[in-house]
Amino acid sequence: MSLTDHVTDYIPEFAAHHKDPTLVVHLFTHTSGLPDMLANNVELRRQHAPLARFVECTIHDAVPLFAPGTNVSYQSMGTLIVAEIVRRITGRPFAEFLEQELFGPLGLASTALGSGRLDPARLVSVRLPADSADGDFHWNSPYWRQLGSPWGGLFSTPDDFAVICQLMLAGGTLGDARIVSAATIERMTTNRLDELPDLPEPLRRTQPWGLGWRLNHPAGTDSFGNLVSGRTYGHWGATGTMCWIDPDRQAFCLLFTTTPLAQSLGKLARLSNVVASAMI
Repeated sequence: MSLTDHVTDYIPEFAAHHKDPTLVVHLFTHTSGLPDMLANNVELRRQHAPLARFVECTIHDAVPLFAPGTNVSYQSMGTLIVAEIVRRITGRPFAEFLEQELFGPLGLASTALGSGRLDPARLVSVRLPADSADGDFHWNSPYWRQLGSPWGGLFSTPDDFAVICQLMLAGGTLGDARIVSAATIERMTTNRLDELPDLPEPLRRTQPWGLGWRLNHPAGTDSFGNLVSGRTYGHWGATGTMCWIDPDRQAFCLLFTTTPLAQSLGKLARLSNVVASAMI
């Protein structure tokens, strides 16, 4: 597989609504033009639709917001299509692939995509936005917890996720075992937007993305703070979680809260500054 392959090489029907120019790299860098959420997202969740239905709607019904590679816009549905490509290549559901190739080898007993094998008594309820508290399809509902959505269905603990951070800092190794190649780690954690010729320069410079990992951008309120190194990368979760990894300091920070990200983003950046300032 190559990052410059067309998505249609793996999902031919993705060509619907003129999505055929989309490259795999556009999915990883949020430059595909796909919407963050489907137009019928709420209706699908209200119906307790299976994950396959979200995939089908994204492939056949989603209309790009812009030509791929010309803008940056966070797209959860792009992450969903990455998971579908993995499923078609390996013949395994994405959750199973992660379990067998990552979580299992790393010994992460408390980490899973979807809550199926986890002890329900250990699951933490998050605060719900006012517009999603009704119904039986919100973040704390059995349906959503068990769906295993690739764009927001991961369950973990700070102890488990710290192992993933250590894996990244070690260049893809854990002890004597290599889990991910060093070359893959390098591509994941450096700015891939520089390789997109049609992307405006200010976006490449101020909204950098690796492959799946967001690179720090101190000028934005959604940054990882002002005191981490320029090579810091990480991600957030909509339910109020944040992780950043600073390869220059060989350090990482995990902040797992239960306040929706829309209400806590600025606060998390300030907390990051406190953590970074305390590092020797």
